[in-house]
Amino acid sequence: MLRQPLPLLTLAIGLSLAACGGGGGGDNDTSNTDTTSNPPAETFTLGGTVTGLVNPGLTLENNGDDSLAVAGNSFVFDTPLSDGGDYAVTVAKPPRHQLCSTDNARGTMAGENVDDIRILCRSWRTDMKIEQGDGPAYDPQVAVDSDGNAIAVWEQHDGMMYSIWANTYTPGTGWGSAETIESGDKTASHPQITFVNDTGKAIAVWQQSDGAHRNIRANTYTPDSGWSTSSVLVEQDDAGDAYNPRITSDGAGHIIAVWYRIVDYSTATIQTNTYSAGSGWDAASLTLASFDISNSNSASSPKRPQIAADGAGNVIAIWRQYDGTRWNIHARTSTFSSGWSTPATLIEHGDDGDALAPQIAFDGDGNAIAVWAQDNASGTDVRYDIQANTYTPDGGWGTATRIEHDNDGNAGFPQIALDHAGHAIAVWVQNEGIHYNIRANTYTQENGWDTATLIEQDDDGDARRPRIAVDGDGHAIAVWHQNDGAHYNIRANTYTPKNGWDTATRIDHGDEGDALAPQIAFDDKGNATAVWYQDDGTRENIRANRFE
Repeated sequence: MLRQPLPLLTLAIGLSLAACGGGGGGDNDTSNTDTTSNPPAETFTLGGTVTGLVNPGLTLENNGDDSLAVAGNSFVFDTPLSDGGDYAVTVAKPPRHQLCSTDNARGTMAGENVDDIRILCRSWRTDMKIEQGDGPAYDPQVAVDSDGNAIAVWEQHDGMMYSIWANTYTPGTGWGSAETIESGDKTASHPQITFVNDTGKAIAVWQQSDGAHRNIRANTYTPDSGWSTSSVLVEQDDAGDAYNPRITSDGAGHIIAVWYRIVDYSTATIQTNTYSAGSGWDAASLTLASFDISNSNSASSPKRPQIAADGAGNVIAIWRQYDGTRWNIHARTSTFSSGWSTPATLIEHGDDGDALAPQIAFDGDGNAIAVWAQDNASGTDVRYDIQANTYTPDGGWGTATRIEHDNDGNAGFPQIALDHAGHAIAVWVQNEGIHYNIRANTYTQENGWDTATLIEQDDDGDARRPRIAVDGDGHAIAVWHQNDGAHYNIRANTYTPKNGWDTATRIDHGDEGDALAPQIAFDDKGNATAVWYQDDGTRENIRANRFE
């Protein structure tokens, strides 16, 4: 009887402990945790639309690793993103024969699906004739401004003489009507064209006889009034003939022209003149170089000096000059505040053989690259190589370097283009035993020159006269004419920094006759314009194609 109260005491203690949270059923018991208080993070889809896709092969990437092949007009990445996650969509690979740009492609997920990324793919359209004259037309040149306006100029025979003609392209409207832009009754030839600034104003220059001498003349175009009613004389020196002007713009209202003059086939000079918006051409031209060519082959005199400018008033002129033994490449630099440097600088291998066909291009920071062909003078294995030299505002010219290493045959007629970041592409013609082919090499400031590569694969006939242009994203288009066994056609190839060169495609019209001498230029939006002349079975026409 005395032992009965013990169970009651034990029960009381147990209830007390339970009330105080003791035992296994309190806050430390995870077996009853409510998992709905930490739900999984919500995710959203990432996508957009594609415009202009006409060929297969488009591949997009998000954040550099999530890859998506696109074949239609819209896309959605397979991998969703969490709220607050960043995205950056890029074109990993463009479609064949196309280039693509992105819009609205970077951002942060903000609690909803993203479907407004835009991919714009550009392609070659149908070419068209852009002149309406009766006589044969040759030697077209083209320039574009930042808004996509283009002007083409060329020389055309009217039954009596050659005159300078022009036509203008306006986005949304197309090509206008061709018209003559020079005055006088003597033959004019070798036109060049460039835009002055972002207002749409442009200047064309050419060589023209006055009955006694060949002179350099110019005309000005403005969007409101068109071409001036008469051309003006750019140089005033009547001692000898002036030939082959070249022209460039610094983007700040200045135009610089350069040409060469021969006096009695004994003395050659390189001359220049400057145009300023508001005041016109300077009263007198300036001689950059003068040299004796009486002991050299006058047919090899320094035709076509070249000139280039950046957007900050820096200018470089280069030319081929005979020193009594061989032909060299010389250069002079200029700024509008300090004038032209003196003396001219030798920029090529002084111990090698003849150097010829120089070209020059600037990037957006005052850096420039010159390219040319040069006889390597290496005993029995004599051939022309492609050489290059770089210029920086702080260091001046560097040391020339060979940028191709194929010893099968001569290489020549190089062209060079730079984007705003200093990346460059050079193209040239090279004999590889059977045909002339088109080769290219790329340059970056970080790594220098890469290895030259073949950018056309058609062995039916020779490929010649390459030209190159780059846009602001480092994309490039090369054009050239190539024989297919029956005619010369116009071919083009596209380049992207990530994928390199595509395969070449034909961009000209029909098979009536040869298509020759293409030129190409980009606008700031990534559209390009190509022009050339083409035989239609009756005469040579000027034709154009748009890459847009």
